[in-house]
Amino acid sequence: MPLLEAGGLSISFKGRGGPVKVVNNLSFTIGEGSFFGLAGESGSGKSLTALSLLGILPAGASAGGSIRFRGRELIGLSQEEMRSIRGREISMVFQEPMTSLNPVLKIGYQIREALQAHLRISRKEADSRVIELLSSVRIPAPEHRVNDYPHQLSGGMRQRVMIAMAIACGPSLLVADEPTTALDVTIQAQILELINTLKEERNMSVLLITHDLGTIAEHAEQVGVMYAGRLVEVSPVKEIFEGPKHPYTIGLLESIPLKGRRGTPLKPIPGSVPPPWDLPAGCKFSTRCPYVIPGCERQEPELRQVAPGHFARCIRAEEMAWRL
Repeated sequence: MPLLEAGGLSISFKGRGGPVKVVNNLSFTIGEGSFFGLAGESGSGKSLTALSLLGILPAGASAGGSIRFRGRELIGLSQEEMRSIRGREISMVFQEPMTSLNPVLKIGYQIREALQAHLRISRKEADSRVIELLSSVRIPAPEHRVNDYPHQLSGGMRQRVMIAMAIACGPSLLVADEPTTALDVTIQAQILELINTLKEERNMSVLLITHDLGTIAEHAEQVGVMYAGRLVEVSPVKEIFEGPKHPYTIGLLESIPLKGRRGTPLKPIPGSVPPPWDLPAGCKFSTRCPYVIPGCERQEPELRQVAPGHFARCIRAEEMAWRL
């Protein structure tokens, strides 16, 4: 049994003309101790997918379909039931820690609060665990840092505090939503390496949401590529980089500066992602796709298996022969 299994997951917002689907019929699985990367442009529905796993969608949004965690259906649970899972079984690290940490509370207090809410331990034991957690995320002098406020820490340090808070109760799944967005390149690498190390040490599964396929290549084992609220390709990481089967994935790869291609012009994907209330008929990528044929515009293709463990949403998937 997979740790987490999403089946036909859809997320809608209330619109003037009725519900508007921003995530449509998403299905994927995350195994025990695995690292799954979810990639795509801004507006593809990645972050909303992550929020739906914890039951914290924004006001006006609703989820349908199925999200099963250790065989238990999460959609339809009460807020009280979700609170017992959120932070304890599934935790999340957000993009910008300064908007997630309370600016008027010391970081030690904020981590201790999570521990005492879920583990029912004493204040003394919680204080000791907070120092251990800060040490585990490589924060120097943790016994002194517990008394710092968020504004006294650098961006990288604040993100380490968020990771400490997320792993405090020993979750089975850590959702990291673009955890390095506001950090410089060196700190980005350190944070991602830290998440990977904690995953191995704790046998924890990770769902990493990012627009950077290079990050996924380095850390993830399985990758899903999203476009316009749909999964367009799912594959083991090695296969998707050696032989992508969807034109959108090919476009993402061709827009990345790579070693050995210095001086070669990048190939940006033309146009932009259409809004969810004005999607084209048929394949949703057809208006931007260089491989489009008349059949693409008639009916939206299904996400189908084109090789062992490799799925793509394209009627011409078998014809794709991309090379660096």
